[in-house]
Amino acid sequence: MPWPEIRIFFECAHIQPKTRFFGVFDFFDLESLAKQAIASGKAVNDVWPGGQSSAGYSNEKFGTLSLVLEVPYWDSPRLRDASPSGHSMGDVLTELEKSKAQTCLSLQSLGTLARRVPQSALPLIDALLEAKTFAEKPAANLGESAKQELSVSTFDLLSTTSRLFALRPFAMLARVADAAGATAEASAAREIIARELAHLDHELETIPLKRLVDLQVDAIVAAAEALR
Repeated sequence: MPWPEIRIFFECAHIQPKTRFFGVFDFFDLESLAKQAIASGKAVNDVWPGGQSSAGYSNEKFGTLSLVLEVPYWDSPRLRDASPSGHSMGDVLTELEKSKAQTCLSLQSLGTLARRVPQSALPLIDALLEAKTFAEKPAANLGESAKQELSVSTFDLLSTTSRLFALRPFAMLARVADAAGATAEASAAREIIARELAHLDHELETIPLKRLVDLQVDAIVAAAEALR
């Protein structure tokens, strides 16, 4: 999770608790974040404007263990560039707020589209309503940490990730518009996607799927061995 409030550590029976490992992240715990916010006199919404993670929910409800193995589809030399970028986390959030404003604007016709789509497309309408609700929420208040300069690798990772996530509602909107026979709305959504993807003009190297699957299988086996 690319937020300073998210603790980076891996807790396992055979490892000292809270030992930090690069690339291993603990799922955020909404209850802990809420307690920290209240203790410091902050509103919970200022620390985290969303809800509990699916892993946190399933753990509280069913006592499950969740293991998510995220692997990259592309690689870039910039991801290993530790030099100063001239940008801060505040710049990343500014970009995100612009994307959220664009999302809200594009979803203004959602009510009309919802009345024209077949029953099979209604789950997409529900997902877009959630996206609109999230886009309308204010950004998290990161305080002084928002001013800290980021490295090229960190800025690229956060900026690119936020821009790609922001495209998800437009992809769904294009599908909903297609289902509703709204050609203009579908074309507008796809134009936004094409423009944003063109902006991501870094030289990216595709990583073979076999290598990614091998990594995921190895991680699952290692976790199972550690928890046995």
